[in-house]
Amino acid sequence: MSNDKTIKNICLNCGKETNTQFIKTKEPFKVRGEEIELEVEYLKCLECGNEFRPPKSTVDPIDQAYREYRKRHSMLQPEEIREHRERYGLTQQEMSKLLGWGFAKAAWGKEIDGLVYPGTLGLSPLDLQEFTYGAFTAILERNANKMLKAVLMDQRQVAGIGNGYNQEILFRARLHPKRKAGSLSDTERRALYRVLMDTIQQAVQQRGSDREFDLYGTPGGYHRLLGQQMKGQPCPVCATMIEKISVAGGSVYICPNCQK
Repeated sequence: MSNDKTIKNICLNCGKETNTQFIKTKEPFKVRGEEIELEVEYLKCLECGNEFRPPKSTVDPIDQAYREYRKRHSMLQPEEIREHRERYGLTQQEMSKLLGWGFAKAAWGKEIDGLVYPGTLGLSPLDLQEFTYGAFTAILERNANKMLKAVLMDQRQVAGIGNGYNQEILFRARLHPKRKAGSLSDTERRALYRVLMDTIQQAVQQRGSDREFDLYGTPGGYHRLLGQQMKGQPCPVCATMIEKISVAGGSVYICPNCQK
């Protein structure tokens, strides 16, 4: 929707004050692969066609898109995180640890050797010498009464697996995320170990998921079979409709037929 009224504004492309047209329309924004449509406002220079935000506008459509994404997925907004930190006197690092989030720390090159990870990390699937089938079996046995999702995402047990890859691993291994770690047969444990190692190594070799981007805006090459885009869609293996369920405080997408 456009407004016929013209407004005088500085067009940086023309380098001078020109007549501009106010335009209000709906545009799609992509957030983590999900399309979010928002109402946006901008000015269009009637001399060169350059489009830009109104100078006095305080609305950032990218910020709005991320806010809508967080709202849809029941995630905390930035100001809510700050409020909780201030209420309980927590640092960013303490808050991240409490919520089970990752965190980043900027440091000078000379400081790197002295940095120590503040948490406790378990074995990494990238460590081929340490993360053996025997070591993995021991982890499952120590956590026999816990659900598989909780065990694989516990950084103190297995380092480096987040919800997306946990979901992928369990789907490929045909295991339900609510299964107790101690209920697996030897055949199921071996299949889970093999799938876990294969999935993580493939993802690293392909520079991560194709729905995630590096610092240069380049997506990874690993295509995950399951995700929020698959809800209500047919399973790629058996065509049963993919379901979204809640497990261990988070959402997971599963095939109710394949995963037992």
